[in-house]
Amino acid sequence: MAKHVILEAYTFVPATRTITVVGKNIRREQLLLITNTTTNQVIYNFSDSTLNATAYTNAVDAVTGQETTTIVLNYNTTSMLSTHKLAIVTEETYHEIIPSEVMRDPVDKLRVSTPQSLIDTDFEYGIQPTKWESLNLLNNRPSAFYDATQGISNTSRTDLTHPGSNTSAYQITNVTASGKTVTVSIGNTTGFNVGQPVFIFGTTDPGNADGWWVIESISAGVSFTYTVTNTPAASLYDATKTYVFLGYFFTGAAIPAATNAITVSGTTATVTTTNAHGLRPGDGIYVIGTTGATGLLNSSWIVQTTPTNNTFTFACTATGTITAVLNASIYPRALGYVEHRPFDGGVQFSNVVPTHGYQVVRQTRRQFRYQSGKGIQFSTGSTVKPPLTISNITSSGTTVTVTTKYPHGLNVGAALKITGAVTALGASDTYNGTGVSGGSTYVVTAVTNTTTFTYTASGTPSVSPALGFPITVSPQAWYGSSNRVGMFDSQNGFYFEFDGQQIYCVKRSSTTQLSGLIAVNAGAAAVTGTGTKFSTELKPGDSIVIRGMTYIAQQIISDTSLTIYPEYRSLTNLTTGSASKVVNTRYAQSAWNIDKMDGTGHSLMTLDLSRMQMFYIDYTWYGAGAIRFGFKNNRGEVIYCHRVPNNNVNTEAYMRSGNLPARYETNTLAPYTYLTATLTSGVTASMSVADTSLFPSSGTVALTQAAATGAIIEYITYTG
Repeated sequence: MAKHVILEAYTFVPATRTITVVGKNIRREQLLLITNTTTNQVIYNFSDSTLNATAYTNAVDAVTGQETTTIVLNYNTTSMLSTHKLAIVTEETYHEIIPSEVMRDPVDKLRVSTPQSLIDTDFEYGIQPTKWESLNLLNNRPSAFYDATQGISNTSRTDLTHPGSNTSAYQITNVTASGKTVTVSIGNTTGFNVGQPVFIFGTTDPGNADGWWVIESISAGVSFTYTVTNTPAASLYDATKTYVFLGYFFTGAAIPAATNAITVSGTTATVTTTNAHGLRPGDGIYVIGTTGATGLLNSSWIVQTTPTNNTFTFACTATGTITAVLNASIYPRALGYVEHRPFDGGVQFSNVVPTHGYQVVRQTRRQFRYQSGKGIQFSTGSTVKPPLTISNITSSGTTVTVTTKYPHGLNVGAALKITGAVTALGASDTYNGTGVSGGSTYVVTAVTNTTTFTYTASGTPSVSPALGFPITVSPQAWYGSSNRVGMFDSQNGFYFEFDGQQIYCVKRSSTTQLSGLIAVNAGAAAVTGTGTKFSTELKPGDSIVIRGMTYIAQQIISDTSLTIYPEYRSLTNLTTGSASKVVNTRYAQSAWNIDKMDGTGHSLMTLDLSRMQMFYIDYTWYGAGAIRFGFKNNRGEVIYCHRVPNNNVNTEAYMRSGNLPARYETNTLAPYTYLTATLTSGVTASMSVADTSLFPSSGTVALTQAAATGAIIEYITYTG
C-alpha cells in the first residue's frame, strides 16, 4: 500500500464545507486525511468522528465523462477561503515513482540503456563534405559555394574534376602580393575563369588575404590574380596550410540590376538596383561581367554608402567618368569563413566583420529524421563567447594593443575578458580584467585594422609584451550579433542563442499563417495582399515563408503591400497563396523553469559562457511534444535548465516538421524597430520607436522609409 497526496485537482467551497476532487474516483475507505496547509488545520481524519464527512459522493460528469468525488465536511470551514491550499492524503493500491528529469528520455520513458549516438565526433568536428556543409548568407541571400573535395594545396592532385579537365594535376607553388593584388601560382589553370569566385585560406596573412574573392586575370597554366581590400604581406604562401577552392555562384543569387546600372565618377562607382538592395556600409559585393575600358570594375568591393534603398556606392580603381557600364552582375560577397583546425580538432568560423546582415552557418547536410514514438537528443561542445587567437599583447601606459592571428571582428565598445597575463614573478598582471559593455576599462577603445585593437587596462602593466601562457582574450558583451547552436533551419527548430547580452532557449516555428492571401511574380520583390494585415502582423526584418522558401520582410508599405528579400525564387507567378510567419519564441535565462544556471538552482551551477560548455537539447514532436534544454554541470552530469511544453498550449503543431539538421550559426543580424510617431525635419531631441530593448544606450541607426525603391536611407547617431 502507498500513500498519495492530491495537491491541485480539486475545488474548495468553504461556505458549504464542500471539496470536489476532479478526475479521480476516491473510494471512502481510501481517504485518510485532509489538511488546510494554509492555516495548518486538519479538517478531515478518517479515525476521528468529529473530523469526518456528512456526505460522500462518487459520480461521473455526463458532459465531460470525468470522474468526481465530492466530500461534505463535518468540520466548520466557513472562516476559510477557497484559495487556501489543501493536502488530500489517500491510500493507494500501487506505488507511483516519478524519476528525476535526467532519468527520463524525450518521450518521458525511463532511460534503461545507453542510446546510440546520432551525431558522433566526426559530425561534430570533421571536414567530411558528405556530413557537413557551410553556408554564407547576406540578408538571407546566398553568394558562392565550393566543393570541399576539390581543395588545391602544395600536393599534386589528380582527383579534381574542374570544368574542362579531370586528368591534369593541380598544385599551388606560391602566393605573393604586390600592393593589393594577390597572385596565386598554380600549375594548371584549366577550368579557372575570369569572374569566377575563389576561396583562399591558410595564408600567412589571414586577416587580409584569406576569404572569398573573384578571379580578375589568368596567365594560362601559370597563375591567377585577385584584389584584396587591405594591403597584405608580400609573401603569403605556407606550404603546409594554404589551400584554394574554386567556387561557383548560386543560381539566382545576383542582386538584380538593369543595363547601365553602374556609373563611375572619379573613383566612386554608383550602382542602381532593380529592387531594394538591403546592403549597408561595410558589406561585401562582387562585380563581374563589365566590358571594355571598364574592366577594372570586375573585382571584390566593399559598400561605402547607401544613399537610397536601391542605390549604393563603392570606391573602385577605375579612372575618369564612365557613364555606360553594360552587362554587369552584382553578387553579395561573403566576408566570413568556416575553417577546420587540424592542430586541435576544432572548427573556427566567423563573419569577420560586424556589419549588418551576415550569417555563417555550419550544419549537417541532411536532416535527422524524427521517428514516431521516439525522441532525439542533440549534444555538442561549443563556446558562445569564443576566445580570440592571440599573436601578441603590448602596452604603452594603460593603453593595451592586442594583435590577433585571425580577424577579430570587433567594434569599439565591445566588452572583453582577459585572463592569463602574469608578471615576471608569476602574479596576475593588470592586463587582466573583465569589462562591462559601455564601461571605461576592458572595453575595445579603438580598432586599428582587422587583426589589431586596443583597450584600457586598470593600471600600467609591469611588462610589455605580456607574459603568461595561455593568455585568453574573450569578447564578453556586444550588440547586433548572435551565436546559435542547436537543431534548426530557417523555419523550424530550437537552439541556444547568445545575443551579446544574455543567453536564451529558443523555439522556432513557421506554422502561423498571415491573414488573407498574397500574390507575387517570379523574380519580383513586391508582394501584394488581399485581406492581409501586413502593418500589424509583421515588422521589418521578420521572416516569412512562401511556398516552402524563406524571405525577409524588408519593407512594410501598407496592410496590403510589402517587399521581400531576396526576390521571389520561383519560375512561375503566384497569383493566390498563403504566407506563414517565422516566430522565434525566446526564453531568457532569468525565465528558465527548471534551473536558471545562475547559482540559485538545484545544481548550484553558474554558467560561464566564455568557457567550453556541453549543450543538450532533446525533443519529441508529434506536433505537440516537449523540448528540453540543458548542460553538463561541474560534476560532468547532464542537467536540464528549461522545458518548453507544447501539449495543451498551441492550436496547431508547434513546428512544420520534426526533421531537422544540427546547426551552428554566427550572425550580425542587428535588431529592427519602427517609428511610432512622425519624425519631422530638423528634429534633434528624440524619436519615438516601438522597442529599444535590444539596442545599446548609444550608437548609430539606419532609418529608411517604407517604399519599394527610391527611399532615402539616413544614418543617425544617438546618445540615449
